[in-house]
Amino acid sequence: MRWGLVPGWWSKPLKDVPATFNARAETVAEKPMFRSAFKARRCIIPASAF
Repeated sequence: MRWGLVPGWWSKPLKDVPATFNARAETVAEKPMFRSAFKARRCIIPASAF
């Protein structure tokens, strides 16, 4: 099982996908890994602790 985002443009095997389960709010709209998903589907999960 794989946890995280696999972008549509990713052509390498799934085992080569870098960790994509955590994006910084400051750069999520700029990073190629998260850019299209952020513009099309947004989800905010507020958390104050683990």
